[in-house]
Amino acid sequence: MALRLPLGVDVDQAVDANRRWAMRDGALVEDGQVRFGPAVTGALAPLLPAYADGFAAGSVTEATAAFHALRERLRSQAAS
Repeated sequence: MALRLPLGVDVDQAVDANRRWAMRDGALVEDGQVRFGPAVTGALAPLLPAYADGFAAGSVTEATAAFHALRERLRSQAAS
């Protein structure tokens, strides 16, 4: 694989920029952990505290189930 980076941007700078952008988007996977940015962590804390600080990437199946359940709970509250 070859990277086509902008002139003057090295691989380390590109990786750092992508990490910042991922965190601004709300989530980053790094060192086997899914971590959320501050806004996501704050929003999840009262709703899904077990996952607010992130989770091991290997437990994505369990996390997905928890997030699906949260989505259904929020949808049912909105419909009420």
